Amino acid sequence: MKQAQSGFTLIELMIVVAIIGILAAIALPAFSDYQQRTKVAGAVTGVSSYKTTVALCISDLGTLIGCNHGTNGIGPAIA
Repeated sequence: MKQAQSGFTLIELMIVVAIIGILAAIALPAFSDYQQRTKVAGAVTGVSSYKTTVALCISDLGTLIGCNHGTNGIGPAIA
């Protein structure tokens, strides 16, 4: 009697590898875009506090002169 062999054929394995490759080709650019948007959002959040503080300084002094970091509540420069 012959026993039935169990397992996957080479064609089935190649199809699975191709599907994984297609999914990776779609997912990687989306992930890269997500990372870039996260960095930009973090930068905008970091700068918004400076914007508010400088706006208050300008409203107090009437000019940008004198609105330096370390004065009028403005923190150190962003590096």
